[in-house]
Amino acid sequence: MSQEADALFKQGMQSYRSGKLEPAKVAWEQALSLYRTLDNLQRQGAALGNLGAVSQALGKVSEAIAYYQQHLSLAAEIADRQGQRNAIDNLGHAYSSLGDYSTALSYYQHGLELACQWEDSTLESQALSNLRWIYQRLDDRGSSHPGRAGAIEHGQIACLDPARGDQRECGGDREQVARALPGDDAEGDKRQCEPEHHGQ
Repeated sequence: MSQEADALFKQGMQSYRSGKLEPAKVAWEQALSLYRTLDNLQRQGAALGNLGAVSQALGKVSEAIAYYQQHLSLAAEIADRQGQRNAIDNLGHAYSSLGDYSTALSYYQHGLELACQWEDSTLESQALSNLRWIYQRLDDRGSSHPGRAGAIEHGQIACLDPARGDQRECGGDREQVARALPGDDAEGDKRQCEPEHHGQ
């Protein structure tokens, strides 16, 4: 059954890459069902993340968000850091695509907070990139956070680093944050979500 689930997962990846979104979704739904039967939580998370990505690509953003939230909850439960990072990113991307920058911002802050907790400099950099991007969008709307994007640019918002005697707090004044954004669409306001590769 495990081999069948993995084969379906890979089939979904191949279909997705070929632009066959509906077949990809069907394959990942079937793989998820088998992974649940096998009680393989990590691979359930990967399937949920991919179902979110393909749902979003199909324009079903609310459905995608539901999958991403399940992925985040499961990844946190099993302490899957990569899964948490991906789910947080994807939730931020999805809410950004809806123009709900305040909710996206809350996920992007959570990503930075995790980077601080894990002392992950790569994740911190990605989280700050997300935060800078979202603050720029909020600034464009006349938000109550003027200058935040510039503060990140100049290193005034970052993680605490005791090794260098840094007194800055994660997230600056601890408002809101999260991780990476693959690329803008033509309008510059949406982020692309990519499915996860199945690794073992």
